[in-house]
Amino acid sequence: MKDSVSKMLPPDVVVEESVIEPEAEGGVFNEKLYVLTVFIKKKSDIRAFLNTLFSQMSVEGIQCLKSEVDLRTDEDCNFYVRLSKTALLDGGIKLCTEDSVHIKIKAAVYPSKKESAVEAISRMLEETLEKR
Repeated sequence: MKDSVSKMLPPDVVVEESVIEPEAEGGVFNEKLYVLTVFIKKKSDIRAFLNTLFSQMSVEGIQCLKSEVDLRTDEDCNFYVRLSKTALLDGGIKLCTEDSVHIKIKAAVYPSKKESAVEAISRMLEETLEKR
């Protein structure tokens, strides 16, 4: 999975991996959980990641994100996307709700309010659709 996630990222962005051990008897998790964490800070790297993400996503997927942008954005201006692990392993990008890779994208907007983030993200998704 780490290799599949790395392919979506610019070359100099590092993927950190950590492991959460299984819980004792009676716990919720009985297998190891692998957590991949990526922080992209440079504007050019963010653009490259978003271009890769949206260029490989179907038009229907982008339209779905656009229609749900308000539901997927929290009060801290974070935009949430879940991608299919299976599709990523096969080299594609597909939205899903189960067995997924969770992506949190912080919208840098001013003022830092949900409404501003929703507007900026909607505009970005609309521009992506217009390029298709």
